[in-house]
Amino acid sequence: MHMANNKKYQKKILVVDDNLAMRKLLESLLDSLGYQDIALAIDGEGGWEQILAEDIEIVISDYSMPGLNGLELLHRIRSSKEFFNLPFVMITGADNWGDFINTVQAEVDRYLLKPITAHRLEEVLDQVHQQQKASSPYLKAIHAGKHCYIHRELAKAFKNFLLAQAIEPKLAKPYYYLGQISKDLDRPADGKKFFKKCLEIEGNYINAVIGLADIFSLEKDYPQMITCLQRALKIAPGSLDLYLRLAKGSFLLGDMVTTRQALKQATRIAKSNPGSVTKVVDAYVESGMLDEADYLFGKKLEEDDNETAMFWNRLGLKAKENGDFKKSKFFYLSALKLRPQAKEVNFNLALLLHEQGEYKSAMAYASKTLRLHPDFLEAQELRNALRAKTREGSLI
Repeated sequence: MHMANNKKYQKKILVVDDNLAMRKLLESLLDSLGYQDIALAIDGEGGWEQILAEDIEIVISDYSMPGLNGLELLHRIRSSKEFFNLPFVMITGADNWGDFINTVQAEVDRYLLKPITAHRLEEVLDQVHQQQKASSPYLKAIHAGKHCYIHRELAKAFKNFLLAQAIEPKLAKPYYYLGQISKDLDRPADGKKFFKKCLEIEGNYINAVIGLADIFSLEKDYPQMITCLQRALKIAPGSLDLYLRLAKGSFLLGDMVTTRQALKQATRIAKSNPGSVTKVVDAYVESGMLDEADYLFGKKLEEDDNETAMFWNRLGLKAKENGDFKKSKFFYLSALKLRPQAKEVNFNLALLLHEQGEYKSAMAYASKTLRLHPDFLEAQELRNALRAKTREGSLI
């Protein structure tokens, strides 16, 4: 029987899991172990709100959840100035345990593999308590380095991680942070050196792989960037952000086959989280795949004529930028069917028609814009230009 007055059992624990049965199980197990101050959340966003609002001392979170998943919650915590050192226990049912560990090894404190037992839960929490009390030189250097890094004291952070690397040269974490700081200090050669050393020690250290991708992106070395992102996706195949980055890099390289494949995978992942669909729509627009963007936008949208009209206006601008003036005109006219008084759409259509030499139609839309919005200076300038063409006898 555990003593309820033991300090470690007085800690407030946050359980984050979208599965009601799992939340109840964890709450029951924690209670049986003597933990009575327990907060619950159904997803990462709810967990983050609890962390901001309450004095949470340990987080136990599921890995796979809709919305903000466990890994994303972990990264949000580790990136915050106030909570970067909050103990975090990750729960997963992943079959490939080694790959799972390597996806979060830079940040997570301990792991729980389903099915969870009271004995294993107690063992893991005891390890967390012991770690909090630990004061080894390596852990002190890591903690100091993280504290300085979060507060953007990069020179001090670099020295602390160098010290940690000297104490434990066979551990990957110090090399990752040394690479990250080098990248932040605009020393890409050093950044690549440290990231590669990190990956020599732990080949699936995903944060180091992404760090390399960032450097190659800044150097506009898109083939290397894509190679890194594809490597990262083998480690974390469910990452929406990685697929969107792969799509962007492939588009910049002119590889539309890979761009389409990456966006198709991103769409599949986003279907379980409607809040993420907008990111995929934006990626389709930026990649020039306007019909796909329009289709996906229509799927996720609740009836909102104004939002739809503004989205079609955006597609019109992008189509014009891509040189597809027929499609641009189509999107503008579609938008005006929903919002005939929208000044941006009327003006953009007038401008398009002017540039295409359809001066009479351009004058009609420019005049309509000014009837609806008399103070619209750009429309006044356009109408004046069209009037000048009238005086020249060129308005047709």
